[in-house]
Amino acid sequence: MKRRHFLKYTSLASTGLAFAACNSGNLSTSGKNNSSESSSVSEVDFGKLEKTYLNLGIIPITESAPLVIAQELGFFARYGLNVSLSKQENWQQIQDGLLDYQLDAAQALYGMPMIAQLGAEAAPMVALMVLNLHGSSITLSPKAWDAGIRPAIEYFTFQEFADSYRQYVRKFQEPPIFATESNASMDYYISRYWLAAMGINPESEVEFMEIAPSQMIYKIQAGVMDAYSSSEPWNQQTVLQGNGFIANTSQNIWTGHPGNVLATMQAWVDEHPATARALVAAILEACKPKIAAKLPKFLPKAGIWIRIRNISNLLYWATIVMVVLITKKGWKRFLIFISFMVTIAMIQRSRIQLTIPGVPMEFGCSLR
Repeated sequence: MKRRHFLKYTSLASTGLAFAACNSGNLSTSGKNNSSESSSVSEVDFGKLEKTYLNLGIIPITESAPLVIAQELGFFARYGLNVSLSKQENWQQIQDGLLDYQLDAAQALYGMPMIAQLGAEAAPMVALMVLNLHGSSITLSPKAWDAGIRPAIEYFTFQEFADSYRQYVRKFQEPPIFATESNASMDYYISRYWLAAMGINPESEVEFMEIAPSQMIYKIQAGVMDAYSSSEPWNQQTVLQGNGFIANTSQNIWTGHPGNVLATMQAWVDEHPATARALVAAILEACKPKIAAKLPKFLPKAGIWIRIRNISNLLYWATIVMVVLITKKGWKRFLIFISFMVTIAMIQRSRIQLTIPGVPMEFGCSLR
């Protein structure tokens, strides 16, 4: 299925309140231009909220960031909402919670509303807004590294990487296992697209398996699968533990692809229209670019700490080079070297951890 057709067909699940995340659209009913960031909340009047205590489901991956930020920075409260974030272990729990109305709304896979509507029960699940774009990576096992496969960016052309990886896959006696969080996820669609673009038949030359995101690092460490596609932080966690490497990012495969959505049931929207609008408005507030400038002020309140990990090997080699520099090049070169190594260490191994009761999350980047 072509990407434009995929988006067209899934649009049926985005009826009702449809907004793009981090977009400064006008949420008021007055028709006034709300493009200015100085607009006050009082200009948006949704009327009396039908329900103020909401239970929102999330999965502890980076896509939940808009909901976590809206909670920690008080945007839900600003719109009169008392929100509880309920961490779920997997996407099946998210779906069951929505269908059983145990969750008012939830972070959901992009394809979940569509599949729910087209399923046997024809459940009227809808997407209120898109929460994010991009955010996933494809991680390969150490076995692929040992076979000479490297991250796609280390090849001159994608075709060169494709030829190497295709030859690697076809050396298996049985199709290698490729894991994704769900067949309803964008990761599943992008992985199939990625494999097909390399001339690998996703139907017969690999075997897809559904695994919860938090279990990816343990399964690839145990050798259960040869590759997986997932959201962060599970790719970086695998890299930091030395159990795999990132072959490609979803943004490189499909620039601009949607990630997760905020989903609920159509009956809930019909019963709580003002609450639904207030919920979306609060999350849009959390997505505004100006929030980034205010984050340092709120870091202690959100329980965010920066920690440096796994730099023992770096320090070992730094000590060796330091001795050489002191001996041959003098203190000036030594100080320049130390400044450079400290900068690299901070960038490569820095992690920003959100420690919120019941909602452990971690964000980070690595120079690879």
